[in-house]
Amino acid sequence: DKVDVVEAPIPTVRYDFFNCQDKIFSNVNIRKAFTMAVNREDMCSVIYNDIHKPLYGWVPYSTSTGELGEYRDQVEEPLKSITEDPKELLLKGMQELGLGSDPSTLNITYTLSATTEWTRTYAAYCQQMWEKILGVKVELDFNEWGTFQSKTNNGEFQIAMMTWSFTNRQKIFFWQMTVLSART
Repeated sequence: DKVDVVEAPIPTVRYDFFNCQDKIFSNVNIRKAFTMAVNREDMCSVIYNDIHKPLYGWVPYSTSTGELGEYRDQVEEPLKSITEDPKELLLKGMQELGLGSDPSTLNITYTLSATTEWTRTYAAYCQQMWEKILGVKVELDFNEWGTFQSKTNNGEFQIAMMTWSFTNRQKIFFWQMTVLSART
């Protein structure tokens, strides 16, 4: 009757991305505001039942750099350096774009790549955080994968969510891609 629990982290990154061609999300402060308005620790507790660790950068935990060990032990997570209040970032961005100072006038669409119950729960959580912390209105746009892919490829979105999970080969490729893109 003895059960051995074995933890085997699967490097996964679930992330939101912004349409930088959209007037609102062309502003870096507004993108930062939306990025930081969701409390990652709370999300890991509420959505993931404390199974996942909050991530503040592209490279997930358990990504090895070989003899040097885990990447996250060597490199600081970049989002931890953003210390400004999300609402202040939003107001600053709105001012820079000439959008006034009332966040409730912003109607944002969050585009998702599935219609499952889990996706709906995740999206509702983000919607609640953005509306509560930033004071904006958020509409949820659930799509089957093909429709989602078409919308994001054609720039027909404001914010969208995707997930990457990695095998060992993919981890190396992703790390190389991250390093190379940082150099360009």
